[in-house]
Amino acid sequence: MKVQRLFMKMLALITTLMLLLVNGLPVVHAAPGNWDISTGNLVISSGGTYTVTGTTTSYTISVNTSDAVTITLDNTSIDVSATSGQSAFDSGGNVTLYLIGSNILKSGANQSGINVTDGEQLTIDNAPSSQGSLSATGGGFGAGIGGGYMQNGGAVMIRGGRVTANGGDFAAGIGGAYTGNGGAVTITGGTVTATGGVQAAGIGGGIGGSGGDVVITGGSIKAGGIRSNIGAGYVGANVGTLTNGFVPVALTVIANAVAAVNPTEVSYQIPVAGSNPDYSYVYSYTGTGHGAGDTNLYFYLPPAAIPVPSAPSGLTATAVSSSQINLTWVDNATDETGFKIERCSGAGCSNFAVIATVGANVTSYSNTGLSASTNYSYRVRAYNAGGDSDYSNTASAVTQAAPALPAAPANLTATAISRSQINLSWTDNADNESGFRILRCKGSTCTNFALIATVGANVTSYADTNLTANTTYRYRVYAYNASGNSGYSNVAAATTRKR
Repeated sequence: MKVQRLFMKMLALITTLMLLLVNGLPVVHAAPGNWDISTGNLVISSGGTYTVTGTTTSYTISVNTSDAVTITLDNTSIDVSATSGQSAFDSGGNVTLYLIGSNILKSGANQSGINVTDGEQLTIDNAPSSQGSLSATGGGFGAGIGGGYMQNGGAVMIRGGRVTANGGDFAAGIGGAYTGNGGAVTITGGTVTATGGVQAAGIGGGIGGSGGDVVITGGSIKAGGIRSNIGAGYVGANVGTLTNGFVPVALTVIANAVAAVNPTEVSYQIPVAGSNPDYSYVYSYTGTGHGAGDTNLYFYLPPAAIPVPSAPSGLTATAVSSSQINLTWVDNATDETGFKIERCSGAGCSNFAVIATVGANVTSYSNTGLSASTNYSYRVRAYNAGGDSDYSNTASAVTQAAPALPAAPANLTATAISRSQINLSWTDNADNESGFRILRCKGSTCTNFALIATVGANVTSYADTNLTANTTYRYRVYAYNASGNSGYSNVAAATTRKR
C-alpha cells in the first residue's frame, strides 16, 4: 500500500513538472515566508510556515514533503481549470491550512481542487484572530477536497472557516475521486458545504467508491450528492461510520433507510439515530428513488449553552441634585459581561429603555442631565454571551427642585498693578452660586465682552495677566448655578501702566 501511494505521488509530481515545462512556467522552490502566487509556482520541499497571496491562472502550490507545513491563504485565487491535469493545490503529507479573507482554488480535469490522497493529512481552520473562506473545486473526475482521478481521499479535518468543496463529475465534494474511496473526514467547527458530482457523494466516495468514516462534532454542515450525501458513490459500498456529536451510526443504516422510503412521495425526512439534545441532524431526500434524486444531509451542532447570569438585586435610586440620580445595586453573578441599565420617566411609568451599559462587577451608576422635580424609575439586569438575566427590583427617585437663580455680584473694581496685570474684586451677594464667570473687552468704550475665566463659589477676586501695556480694559462678572445665570455686576475699567 505504501509503495502504491509513493508511486502515485511520484506520478503526480512528474505530471506536474511535465505540464510546467510544456507551458514554459518556472518551477520555484521557496523557503518559508511570504509568497505572491502571481509571480510563480510555490513548490515546498521542507517544513515551515508560509503565507500565500495573489491571483493567478497559471501557477500552483505543491507540497513535496512529509514534514509539517503550515500555509496561510490570504485572499488567494488560483484558477487553473483550463489546464487538464493541473492541480491548484497539492497538499502533500501533513499540511495545516489557515484562511484569511476569500480564497478560491480551481483545478483542471482529473485533479482535485485540493489534492489530499490516501495516507495524507490536511487540516483547515481560520487563521488566528481572523475569519476566512475557501472554495475548492475539482475538475472532471477530481474531488473538491481529496483524491484526483482514481485516487482515494486522505484524512481531512475542518476546524473553522467557511469551506465549500465541489467535486467534478463522478467525484465527491470531500473524499474520493472517480472510483476512489472516501477518507477519514472530521469536522469540529466552521460552516461546511460539500457537493458531489454526478453519482458521487457529498462526503465520501466517488462513483464506485466506498464511504469512509465521518465524524461531526461541531459546526454547520450541508452535504449533498446525487448518489448520497455522506457515504458511498454509485455502486460503492456503504462501509464506514457517521458519528453525529457522540452517536455513531453505520452508513448502511442511513442507506437502507433512504432505499426504503416511498418513491412516489416528494420529500422525506429521516431522523438520524441519536439522543443527544444538544444536537440536531435530519437526513432529507428528494427524488424518485434511491440514487436518482437530490440528497442533502444537514447538521447544526450548536456550541454548549452558556447559562445566563443571576439577576442583580437591592437596586436603590437617590436624587443628589436637580439633574442627577445615583444608582447602586448588588451583583449576584460571577459570570456576567456587564449590566444594562434601563429608565423611564413619570410616576408609574413602564416604557423602560436602555440608557447605559457598564462592565462586569460594576455596582453603581450616576445618571446625569435629568430634569428638575421629575420622577424617574430604573431597573438593571446582568448579561453575558448566554443572554440577559432577570431584572432587578425597580427603584424610583424624584430629582430635586431647581435652585433659584443666584443674586448678581456688585461693587466690581479693576486696579492696574503693572504693564500686564489688572486685579479685580467684587462683592458676593449670593449663597447658592456654583461659581462666577468673568468677561472682558478691550478699549475705553468697548461692548464686545467675552468670557476670559471661571472661578468657584465664594471667590471674590481675580488677577488678569498677560495684558498689553498702556491699554484700557473693561470687565463685568456674573454668578451662575444649575438653574442659570445671575444678572451682571457693574462694569469696571482700568488702564495698564505704560512702564
